Amino acid sequence: MLSILIIDDTPEKITKLKSIIEEFKDFDICCDIVNDTKNALAKLEQSFYDLVLLDMFIPFEWGNDINPENALQFIEQLNQDEDLHYPLSILAITKKEDLSNDIVEKLQKKTVSLLQYKEDGEIWKSQLRNNIKSIIGAKKSLFSRNEYYYDVVILTALQNPEFEKIKEEFEGQWAIEPIIGDESNNYYKGEFCNKKGQKIKCIITYAKQMASIASAALTTKLIYNFRPKYLFMTGIAAGINNANMNYGDILVASEVWDGASGKIKSDENDGNAIFEPDYRHEKISPAFEAIINRLKDNKDLLHQIEDGYRSKTGKPQSQLQIHLGPMASVPAVLSCSDEINKIKSHQRKLQGIEMETYGMFYAAANAIKPLPKIVASLKSVSDFANVKKNDNYQEYAAYTSAALLKHILINELEY
Repeated sequence: MLSILIIDDTPEKITKLKSIIEEFKDFDICCDIVNDTKNALAKLEQSFYDLVLLDMFIPFEWGNDINPENALQFIEQLNQDEDLHYPLSILAITKKEDLSNDIVEKLQKKTVSLLQYKEDGEIWKSQLRNNIKSIIGAKKSLFSRNEYYYDVVILTALQNPEFEKIKEEFEGQWAIEPIIGDESNNYYKGEFCNKKGQKIKCIITYAKQMASIASAALTTKLIYNFRPKYLFMTGIAAGINNANMNYGDILVASEVWDGASGKIKSDENDGNAIFEPDYRHEKISPAFEAIINRLKDNKDLLHQIEDGYRSKTGKPQSQLQIHLGPMASVPAVLSCSDEINKIKSHQRKLQGIEMETYGMFYAAANAIKPLPKIVASLKSVSDFANVKKNDNYQEYAAYTSAALLKHILINELEY
């Protein structure tokens, strides 16, 4: 979409400007109109515009005197006020042919083009058409380029302890990366180096709430704004209790499905509700699966992760393991063995249950191109989804998943 702001107080000129803009019928264009610079500044504080068409003789406030100084002050404020969204292009428009050299020089210094408006003239119309074409071409080129902007994006479902453990493991300076028009999430930008000394550009963030709807919405924004080559989720999950799984063990999803997808109907015999699942699977890439299969047997790495835990509490006595297998995402926290068994009955190798991974996988598989080359979830066991569920091992579980991801990013991936 192309967004245009017209700042003009002459109805006839506004009509002619709009007629030129409306020639571009094949492109979605939003056009706002204000008749003074005060309202224009308010618009630019709220929204981003690709093109601003500025009458050089415009009042600061409707009813006040018109003066080119108002237009120049408007441009100056745009350059100085960080709360205002600077447009891609500004075109100054005037009927007067005798603007002072001083005014023209000031416009040139701010890289603002001047259009000499004449009611029956064609030159200014061609200039406006060409400017709009250039902006449309640039936007089309920008969104069609099959390039990655960032190497890695990491998201978590919770700020504490999941997100905080990511920040701790990837020590360094993390700075807020503002996204115009998106004030619902905080994105943190940072860099670290891999084993070859290459700089890795990274974004980390967390969802505002749990469950797949929130993670899917956040993933869509992350891919649209940052175009990561690799996309990961870390955090905590419920393990499916068996003799080979312990608190803190890292669960890597080989595939994931929405555990609530299906149909609920009444049993013909007793009238009880029956859930008929309709699971849609999303899988990790074979290349990443091969990495995990190799790391599972790396005892030195697992001992290193264990020993790196800084807290003296909440650490189990068991030896750390990595498990690769199917996981299910459900819309609610489960601590009922009957519900767990229902889900497990549809996948005998089920290793864990959590709430967000399917949303991330689905959004990433259906996002704009370029799609991330690897999308993966590494979540560690903080409980076993039963009545004994507690928070004793949440911090350790958040740590082990973050520590394994750190090793993978630094030692296993290509940039």
